[in-house]
Amino acid sequence: MFLMRMVPIVILLILIVVPLWLGFRKGGMLRDTNPKHWKLGFIYYNPDTPRLWVAKRGGTPMTLNFARPAAWLIAVTPLAVAIAGLILTRIHPLR
Repeated sequence: MFLMRMVPIVILLILIVVPLWLGFRKGGMLRDTNPKHWKLGFIYYNPDTPRLWVAKRGGTPMTLNFARPAAWLIAVTPLAVAIAGLILTRIHPLR
């Protein structure tokens, strides 16, 4: 049972850590300050950039390039897991 609870955590770690590691291996993070690529000031969207992870305008924290389908997968997966957990606990409440 413990292993089944760990599966979503392991999947999330793989989806986040592996792309970060690959991004740093290729020469560091890309920092793009072009305002056309920043939607609402904090969402990075640039279809011409092949990188999944890019540095934020102000420094080292990173954000996803939402022009890449994998970024949507990484952003939506935790939300989907949380919603599925809520639905399952309503259907089969813990006793």
